[in-house]
Amino acid sequence: MEKTGKYKIPQWQIDEVRERTKKYLKNPESATDIDDFLKEIENEIIVI
Repeated sequence: MEKTGKYKIPQWQIDEVRERTKKYLKNPESATDIDDFLKEIENEIIVI
């Protein structure tokens, strides 16, 4: 795990961010718009 300040970042999280970054750099148009993302979360909360 990498340390940043007081916090330890789990390796799985570092790997996930790197993988998502690679996918984004290959196809930036596939990124989710923040408004769509927030609406999706809002809809999930309402369902729960």
